[in-house]
Amino acid sequence: MEYPEKIGPYRIENRLGTGGMGTVYQAYDERLRRRVALKQVHPERATRPDARERFLSEVRAVARLNHPSLIHIYDILETSEGDWIVMELAEGPSLASLLAAGPLAPDLVVQLAQEIAGGLAAAHEAGILHRDLKTENVVLTRDGRAKILDFGLAAPIGDAEPDHAEIDAAEIDAAELAVSPGKLAGTPRAMSPEQALGKRGDARSDLFALGVLLYELATGSSPFLGPGPAETLARVCHEAHHPAQDHADLPRQLSELIDRLLEKQPDARPAGATEVVEALEPMVRAVGEGGGASTAVPLTAVPESFTEAPAPTKPAEDVQPFQLRGERRQLTLLCCQLVGGALDPEVLFEVLPPFQTVVNEAIERYEGHLRDVQGHRF
Repeated sequence: MEYPEKIGPYRIENRLGTGGMGTVYQAYDERLRRRVALKQVHPERATRPDARERFLSEVRAVARLNHPSLIHIYDILETSEGDWIVMELAEGPSLASLLAAGPLAPDLVVQLAQEIAGGLAAAHEAGILHRDLKTENVVLTRDGRAKILDFGLAAPIGDAEPDHAEIDAAEIDAAELAVSPGKLAGTPRAMSPEQALGKRGDARSDLFALGVLLYELATGSSPFLGPGPAETLARVCHEAHHPAQDHADLPRQLSELIDRLLEKQPDARPAGATEVVEALEPMVRAVGEGGGASTAVPLTAVPESFTEAPAPTKPAEDVQPFQLRGERRQLTLLCCQLVGGALDPEVLFEVLPPFQTVVNEAIERYEGHLRDVQGHRF
């Protein structure tokens, strides 16, 4: 497929994939000298009245999100080829690709669940629904963290009723849709019942999708996937799933949480993503204290050469759960130095002591540690 060599300051290197919203490329930012993801938005996004302005409004809202488990949006470009979104390039295997080797270890599922739920909580607090959370849209970065990628179907909470069909082309033929009279947006196997029926959704719709994702990670199978899209949607809306505990040796608390997330009625699910994070905290502590599997292997064990290619097929008896273990903590690293003008020795002698006092006070206030001091750099 042909694509332009350059868009603005971004030099396109290769095509990464195509989804319901557009085509994604890997590009190089020549100004900041970093690689980014560049998404070319499908032209039809701007064909309906006010659609483009609404789209831009939603992109701006997503760009304001700031959470380590959410993809960051850097820029929007308007060109003769259409609109382009410049995003963080999140390198690492998708959760879907990891499942090619079988279900993930329960301790890893717990840790990923808390990170993904935390990202959803941040998005919901900002008034944004994802509406297409699935294993294909979450990657495991090289530092062992889950990151939610595609906000292409995002919508403001309270205004999330589907207004046009954007079904995942890999899973569904729109001509087969006979389950719902409404127009659908999303991926059938990961839709909540209310989303599948074309009804207005809220944060609990994303929680249902989270339940589907965790069920797949923990069991290696999908709770509602049928032989075709119509059958899948019918199961989502009307059939109970087999409890997660029936498929795998899961901790009881995790199995019960997944089952709650997959309740058909929104009122029966957790009230919000923050409640899910809180429910996961004792499980995460148990993993850290050795209540789960061994914690001897660091989470940085994700190999740099890991690609999106499916893992080689293995005999069932040789399949081992994918495991990443170890302690994970979020840290803030600050490097500060005196700048501006030529700092000759006499000036440096006068300004360095008060500067060091300010640094030390900040370190004490935030209970930090001073590592290296190099001249006037801390």
